[in-house]
Amino acid sequence: MVEKTDKELKEEEKKEEEKEEEEEIKMESRKKKDVQDPPPAASSSPEGAGRGRGGAGVWLLVLALAGVCVALVVTVHTLNGQLKIAGVSNNGRVEELEAEVSSVRVKLELGEKERKSLLSQLSQAQGVAREAEMEMEAVKEEREEREKALAEEKVRVAVLEGVVSRLEGALELQKEEGEEGRKAAEEDKEKIRKIEEITRVLQKQRDELLRAAEEGQEEKRVLTDKLNTQKKELEEKEKELEEVKEREKEMKEQVQNEQVCVCVCVCVCVLLLCVCCCCCCCCC
Repeated sequence: MVEKTDKELKEEEKKEEEKEEEEEIKMESRKKKDVQDPPPAASSSPEGAGRGRGGAGVWLLVLALAGVCVALVVTVHTLNGQLKIAGVSNNGRVEELEAEVSSVRVKLELGEKERKSLLSQLSQAQGVAREAEMEMEAVKEEREEREKALAEEKVRVAVLEGVVSRLEGALELQKEEGEEGRKAAEEDKEKIRKIEEITRVLQKQRDELLRAAEEGQEEKRVLTDKLNTQKKELEEKEKELEEVKEREKEMKEQVQNEQVCVCVCVCVCVLLLCVCCCCCCCCC
């Protein structure tokens, strides 16, 4: 578009220069004819001389007005070209800013999704940790019950041993009962050992879950900071976009005002040209 307007302006300037040269040649030829063949009445009378001078002044004024009109037309074309160039550049900048804003919005949406997924994972980990704590409490209660049963069994064994010492006749029977009690005690000890192993495993799982929950909190904090930074960048891009739009609006208003002034000047010049032509016709 810019190359076409420049070519058109150059062609119009060439045509106007050619027209001016032709008019100058015509004026010179007319002057030569007037010099070679002067009218007898006009040469002797002062009215004819005045008319000749007035005609030359009118033609000079007409040429000056034509030059002014040409300059105004060239100025109008130049302003139109500048307006088109500024509009294209501003449109490109606006498109770039809109693309950046859309990319920042996509990043914000992705960050929000990641934050929600981490929050869900954190809530799941907290739920698993609570379940593990409940299981540990149940195991502790079971262990306490086993210990109570073991203490009761020990008391019973002691009672049985006292009975054995008092009742020599039932010694064999009491020995068998004591062996059964010891076996039961050993079985209870084995169960307690297994319960302690299960407790250690659950404690380890609980520690791992708590560690995972702490890591999730750290990742949540990092993502929150990143989300806030991206929100600030989005606000800055939106402010820059508004400034560019306001600049473009002001430039359009300025160019429109200049075009109105140029049109008014052209109309005034055309009116002056018409008045001069009328005066010339009247003088002739």
